[in-house]
Amino acid sequence: MEPVHTIYLAAGCFWGAEKYLKLIRGVLATRVGFVNGDKSIKNPSYKLVYLH
Repeated sequence: MEPVHTIYLAAGCFWGAEKYLKLIRGVLATRVGFVNGDKSIKNPSYKLVYLH
């Protein structure tokens, strides 16, 4: 069994990046989301995220 590695990438449109990453042979899974935001707000709206 080959080793599994995790990488973190940043992209302007992460849903678009996810689509193309899934086309790469060997990619087992992808997950998109925002990082380093205000953790005190549970389930923020898209508008709230892009305004900050």
